Amino acid sequence: MVSTQGAPAACQSGCRGGASGGWQATVSVDGMGSVAALTTRMFGSAVPSSAVSVADGTLRVAVPSLPGGEASFGEGGEFEAAVEVQNPQGSVTAATVTFVRAPAAASAVFGGSGGKVLVTFSSPTASKGNAVCDGGGLVQGQTALVGAGAVCAWESSEVLTVQLASGATLVPGNSLTIKGGLKTQDGASDASPDQTVSVAAPAVPALPTFTLSGPTQASACDSVSI
Repeated sequence: MVSTQGAPAACQSGCRGGASGGWQATVSVDGMGSVAALTTRMFGSAVPSSAVSVADGTLRVAVPSLPGGEASFGEGGEFEAAVEVQNPQGSVTAATVTFVRAPAAASAVFGGSGGKVLVTFSSPTASKGNAVCDGGGLVQGQTALVGAGAVCAWESSEVLTVQLASGATLVPGNSLTIKGGLKTQDGASDASPDQTVSVAAPAVPALPTFTLSGPTQASACDSVSI
């Protein structure tokens, strides 16, 4: 097997996808002979491929699942993998595709006033808008925690706000279960599973305030109760 210098390969489209694989990547290859005769490998095993255009030197590669699945991702949430391309003479070149982790709930914390919870995700999601939390942003059956009619709204692509409603019983240390189906902003990842996250106390609780009202004048003999 010979690693070929000066025979570039590059991914042209379908270069990003989820850990479950099954997506199609189009790879261009130059200087390796007819693409119809080329074979491809990933993670040490042969993977299916077919010629897209012999004239343009492009192949369509069926990307397999990522060994280790979601556990293979580091902090960045992406994993680059080589698509090795080999010709009948044994020369090898390679292109790169990227596996993308589904959005994960990184933290959940009460707002300063205690009336809402901010759930922050590990990467921007494709989600937007708002809906009733129970069965919407959250797995159904959590009305007792967030209150009947609580609304979940996306403040940004990375932050879901749970606006608590009357009757909510949620306190720091309790957990919320976020409904699955979230994808990264570019739609490349797999859909996220349901995920449970513990809710923390606010970093800076809002200080209590009060208002004192009464007559604007009082005599020396009047008394005041607070």
